[in-house]
Amino acid sequence: MDIKNAIDAYSSALNKIQQGQAKTQISQESNETSFSDIVSQATKSTVDSLKEAEQQTMKAALGEANINDVVQAVTNAEIALSTVTAVRDKVIQAYQKIINMPV
Repeated sequence: MDIKNAIDAYSSALNKIQQGQAKTQISQESNETSFSDIVSQATKSTVDSLKEAEQQTMKAALGEANINDVVQAVTNAEIALSTVTAVRDKVIQAYQKIINMPV
């Protein structure tokens, strides 16, 4: 029974990843999307995943949630947060390189 739950959780995560890739592909095809739109969408998505993880954790504390859902929500939140952190670091590095360029 636990193996089936794990397989279902991984299948669900794979479907979400594939849906996210399809959305990314659609947004890349339209030239009207600006950088600020992409950043705001990514920020909103990250906040939503953090809220979902918090809700699932609270449900687990009350004994109302499936452990697979909790683990999946927390993992998604961790990945989103590490992605945002990595992008922030790259933006800061690019800014520092620009500042240090001779004029």
